[in-house]
Amino acid sequence: MWLACAWAPALALAQEAPVEGHGGQTERPVRGEDVEEEGEPPNGGAEADPPEASEGSGDGLRLSIDDAAPPDAIDAGVGASDPGPAAGEATAVSRGEPRARPGAPADPGTDTPRGDAPAGASREDAAPEDDPTRPVSSEADPDARPPDAASSDAPEDDPGWRDRLRSVIDLHGDFRLRLERWQRFHLGLEDGPFDRFRAATADEAPAGGCGGERETCGGSTLRFATLRLRLAPRIHVTDDISVHALFDAFDDRVLGADADDLSLPETQRAARGAVAVRRVWARFRLRGVGELRAGRMGARFGLGLVQDDGMDLDDDASTDVDRIEARVPLGPLVLRGAWDFAARGDVGAGRAELPRVPFDPSPEDDVRQWTLAVAHRLAPAEAEARLARGDVLLEGAAQLLGRRQHLAPVEEGWARRGARVYTPDVWLRLRWRGFRAELEAAAHVGRVEDATDEGRGQRVDLRQLGVALQLEQRLLDDRLRLDLGGVYASGDGALGVAGEAELQDAGATASRFAIHPSHRVDEILWRRLVGRVQGAWVLRAGGRYDLLRDARGRGLGVTLHGVYSRASAGPGDRDLGLEVDAGLEYGTEAADGEPGAYLAVRYGVLVPLAGLDGEGEGEGAKPAQALRAIIGARF
Repeated sequence: MWLACAWAPALALAQEAPVEGHGGQTERPVRGEDVEEEGEPPNGGAEADPPEASEGSGDGLRLSIDDAAPPDAIDAGVGASDPGPAAGEATAVSRGEPRARPGAPADPGTDTPRGDAPAGASREDAAPEDDPTRPVSSEADPDARPPDAASSDAPEDDPGWRDRLRSVIDLHGDFRLRLERWQRFHLGLEDGPFDRFRAATADEAPAGGCGGERETCGGSTLRFATLRLRLAPRIHVTDDISVHALFDAFDDRVLGADADDLSLPETQRAARGAVAVRRVWARFRLRGVGELRAGRMGARFGLGLVQDDGMDLDDDASTDVDRIEARVPLGPLVLRGAWDFAARGDVGAGRAELPRVPFDPSPEDDVRQWTLAVAHRLAPAEAEARLARGDVLLEGAAQLLGRRQHLAPVEEGWARRGARVYTPDVWLRLRWRGFRAELEAAAHVGRVEDATDEGRGQRVDLRQLGVALQLEQRLLDDRLRLDLGGVYASGDGALGVAGEAELQDAGATASRFAIHPSHRVDEILWRRLVGRVQGAWVLRAGGRYDLLRDARGRGLGVTLHGVYSRASAGPGDRDLGLEVDAGLEYGTEAADGEPGAYLAVRYGVLVPLAGLDGEGEGEGAKPAQALRAIIGARF
């Protein structure tokens, strides 16, 4: 059988693994070249980056839904891989910035269909506000505010004080409630790794029976609901300085887990960790020079193979980085350089002799990470004008991420790791009329001199490759979208189910590329059972048709996609499964979508092929089904 669960801990130095989950999926646009850090509004009105707004105007700086500013969409590549010395060490998973409206001018180099549909709809209509590829000009500033915005010392009875406050503070975010029904996710197999989806009460026979006398409890169906509220405030300190944050309340909290029967103090069970601070960062506009950013921010590049900001309403995970970053415009290009605090190792937690203010007691166990990137993108207004004339638009970006670690903290002291990993990443997008083609290719190349904690000298070489291609054609006045896409992740013959790990043999070459979990291609196999696409080929074809649509592009649509998965390496049968996913959606869950309600019902069925069969004779995998409903809103 093809299902082995092995991966090298040292791979954390090369791959990004989100730590926090969020969940759900749909076909949603993926941003192009590289995404803005979080904290930007999810809906974008007329306000756009330098090219669109005029400095000093209040557009997009108000709290209202209709005039909200578009999100900082794409930077030329953000810091990526999982920080941390050991493999599997994941970067914080959270959700990213708010988004811009689909009605805004197309963002040539950022928004593109992302994870869920390798060939899904693109975010061409979004105009991310902090696109690093967009030249910094004095023409406009997304964070600019009206001249009177700085002072709001008017008395409370002054009818204009609310407008002045709204020009200083933006508040955006989203609400999401998801209902899940998973049928036979264990695929009928008794052994791991899929048996973890068998109900905890499976085959139990409580007194009186489970559903009737002598009946045992079933173990094939799981039903539950989750909830999340996301808030992304942005404070305009001055025209050139803004502070951004991202908060998640009840992030994927299972409904009923902390509920109370009565509102009596002795019966209340307050939810622990109900509010999580995901990101806090500041942006400084240096007129005539460029831009400086600092803090914990979201990161995205291209189609999200390595880095994804996780800002779509149904996203499960995101890349967050602690960094200091500078951006400098150079003609039609934007250059970007960043230094990331990827991992500090032992920071003296729990050591009473240390001062109250924490510090890093040793730089030897730190993971040092840097990023260099260059991007070419047109301003949204110019891109729209060229597309209207029938011109062909070609945009792209490239980034190189490097990380190094000498020592790694272990249970007793430190272990010599001697790790160096480089991640080159390239993104290209071509658009002409209603056609879009988008490609991203990334690789992890490096070496870990000792991947063990015992100092056994177990060397691991990293040679990993990931590629994603998306093709889309829009017809019938954009009411019909046909898409075809594929994802390739190099493999080593192991399925690598998320959460299970085993060290590879000494001297091995780690070749399994793991794609970011928020690059979604299906509803069941890769999203839920495995956790992310890795070590496999995935082909996806389908489309969406809008049954009803208003002037802003919002409406009711149906989606249908077929997904074929095959292992990229390994002995035995490599065919993994065929999946059909269908949905009925009102609105869009994309980060750059129109603010308002999002309602969806999705159904998926996975037909396992021989590559997923169990090892025992006659132990064939059985079909699995998923039914999901999403009640959400973006504001």
